[in-house]
Amino acid sequence: MKILFMHFVMVVSVLCIGFSACSKGEEVKSEKGEIEKITDQIAEDAVQGIKVPINKARAVQDIEGKRLEDLDNLLDEQ
Repeated sequence: MKILFMHFVMVVSVLCIGFSACSKGEEVKSEKGEIEKITDQIAEDAVQGIKVPINKARAVQDIEGKRLEDLDNLLDEQ
């Protein structure tokens, strides 16, 4: 009787461990999706952080170029 009970406990233990291992695999997949989302958001923020100063520098360059053209036109007219 004791051997039958021990076999029953071992089978139940193996089944419980097997089911818990399967459910953890699904959770890892969803966590991986969350990590990828966070990584994508950080990458997007980094790209924006780089683009903003570059766009500001280009805008200043355009304004300076127009100012120099206006000065050249004024000098040519005189």
